Amino acid sequence: MAVKFQACYGRQQNRGTGMDPKAGIPLHTGNKMPVLGLGTWQLTDDTAGAIAAALGLGYRLIDTAADYGTQPDIGEGIGRSGVKRSDVYLVTKVEETDDAYEAARKNLSELQLEYADLMLIHRPPRTGAGEDLWRGLIRAKEDGLTRDIGISNYSAGLIDALINATGESGSWGTLPFPSPLRTGHARFRASGSSLRGGGRDPVPHGAPDPGFA
Repeated sequence: MAVKFQACYGRQQNRGTGMDPKAGIPLHTGNKMPVLGLGTWQLTDDTAGAIAAALGLGYRLIDTAADYGTQPDIGEGIGRSGVKRSDVYLVTKVEETDDAYEAARKNLSELQLEYADLMLIHRPPRTGAGEDLWRGLIRAKEDGLTRDIGISNYSAGLIDALINATGESGSWGTLPFPSPLRTGHARFRASGSSLRGGGRDPVPHGAPDPGFA
């Protein structure tokens, strides 16, 4: 089986560096997120086999979303790999039109897993910051459906709106490169937020940040 892997986390860092795929980024909750992972968008050719092979090669982070259509096969691949669930970091996302709490439950049902390690709002809704979506993910975390929550494709201003509405900053934010991420990082530090950030495209200059799409 020929498998083409897309390393979404740390893909620039890993070029010729011999980076340990199990290396991780500590989150404020005490959990650690691997810096090297497998993205599954458009991974439609033997997805389960690709996941099992990736885990066998040492990948420990798998990134998916409700609208990728890969979740059922990802669950199968994790089971097929023989790698313990506790050794796999699973990231999934709810969509901007979802009831976030119910979507979290549906995602886990498709994945055949009891919990996700990180659940994100995939993108902001057309209007507003998605405060109800965020509240749904907060509830999902409280109920043990996910260990951490975060956002994807949000501007720093929309992140501020979520924090102001709920008091919850989340653990991870995926932002577009380059300038919004740099601005976002500065604002997170200035406000004392515990949200860590990464980018969904490689940085063309400077020290690259890990991230996913």
